[in-house]
Amino acid sequence: MLGLLFAMVGLVPGQGEAHPYAASTDAGTFVAITTHDAEVVGALVEDTGRIPWDSTFQIAAYEGWYGAPPVAASGDGDFIVAWGDAPDYLLAVRFARVGTDGSVGPVGARTGDDPAVAGGRTCNRGRCVDRSFLLVRHVGGISSRIVGSFGGGEDFVILDGGSAPSVAWDGNSYLVVATVVGKARASASSCTYLGPCVPASTWLSTSAHIVAVRVLPDGSVLSPVPVATAAAVGRCASISWTECGPPAGGWLVAAGARLFESGSVRPVVAAGPSGFLVVWSESSRIRAARISSEGLLVDPLPSELGEGTHPAVAWMGERFAVAWTSPAADPPQVHGVHVDPSGAVEDPFSIEDATHPTVTRTAGGGTAVVTWRPSDEHFWLEEIQA
Repeated sequence: MLGLLFAMVGLVPGQGEAHPYAASTDAGTFVAITTHDAEVVGALVEDTGRIPWDSTFQIAAYEGWYGAPPVAASGDGDFIVAWGDAPDYLLAVRFARVGTDGSVGPVGARTGDDPAVAGGRTCNRGRCVDRSFLLVRHVGGISSRIVGSFGGGEDFVILDGGSAPSVAWDGNSYLVVATVVGKARASASSCTYLGPCVPASTWLSTSAHIVAVRVLPDGSVLSPVPVATAAAVGRCASISWTECGPPAGGWLVAAGARLFESGSVRPVVAAGPSGFLVVWSESSRIRAARISSEGLLVDPLPSELGEGTHPAVAWMGERFAVAWTSPAADPPQVHGVHVDPSGAVEDPFSIEDATHPTVTRTAGGGTAVVTWRPSDEHFWLEEIQA
């Protein structure tokens, strides 16, 4: 029987962004969020499960726009936090090491956006350093690509043409998953027509491909592995006429038009001892596929776990836990399941009045789900125990 063992006090009242991130080590669980005051804030969860108000601390001060801050446990027990920034409207990624005592190391910076991070170690000529981590991010410009760096060091290209990356470390290699979007196509009919010489909108559609790439600790990047092709999606997008009236050559579509809103067809990945589980949202359906430790696709036909968006996944010691936001519920709910290494789906659970979950393992081996509760504008951490 499933039950919520305890509910922890809110992390930050009133001013939080709607997506927390969390990671755990033997020392405990660390939670990071961004606030509407453009601060990155963290807190260490006590063994009792309580988040004392005086335990929250600032990781970074305001410099621009901050995205939701992914967190990873590094090889030496500290935590790595990364976040997006846009000082002077220039996209940047910041990152810092946070100690279990709440100390914050120097803040590093890279160009790009959409960061993801995984702890681990890097090796050079047989010598391995546990104090490293892999930071991956999207870099736009003339050519969109996924770029990585060990410990914030020298950049290397992981995938050409990708976006929305996620990364996991299984003790031997990293697996980076990302979305590769096809070329946007405009339909013959518009969504709205307001008359000649007036900017109009049309229906743009495309498809998204989920791709996985293994990265070895020595920096070697292996060949990409197709995971799945999401169904074609689209939305209305503003475009302009070339003259008064529809152009003879058809619609003009801006290069690199982004059809995917935040949370749609955005893969996440977690590592277990025998492989990885990749999870994504496609047309408001949560799908999952396993990839072996050698980087081979185990599930050519993805499993369907439920209906929702914004999935999160983590390894719990014996199986994976997956949670997501259910769009059908009012007030919103977080739904989730456990997935064992064979792919079997077990022990569904739900959390009332909650959205945008993140999942991590508690020090005792339980499933901890951190969510945002819109009704009281607090973050809550609850433990799901089978």
